[in-house]
Amino acid sequence: MRTYYAITLTEMDTFLRHRGFTPIHLPNVKEAVYSHVIDKNVCVRVYTGIVDGISRDRGEDAIRVATVKRLYTGKIIPIGARQSKVYRLENWKESLRTRIDNVIDFYYASLEGKQKTAV
Repeated sequence: MRTYYAITLTEMDTFLRHRGFTPIHLPNVKEAVYSHVIDKNVCVRVYTGIVDGISRDRGEDAIRVATVKRLYTGKIIPIGARQSKVYRLENWKESLRTRIDNVIDFYYASLEGKQKTAV
């Protein structure tokens, strides 16, 4: 059985920055959030589950990965598959990398599908 791992903000920051993510501040969101732009007005966000530099306790919340788009009105909406969860276990880096890759691949595959149907 895998065990809970308390991820530090430094560990998460190093991991995500090496993949092109930058920290962002979102109103009414207490946890550390990182964003990486993948297309015009589209980014991948990682909601870390780390609040005030401390990883939430076991079972309180998972790391979540989501793709979001800014509409012309300024509103930001989730797009693509529902949020993907990563549990804070000793293999969190591998799992998070996989989830990030999956949501990016899904986004670009959906674009290709739209282009094929438009032709």
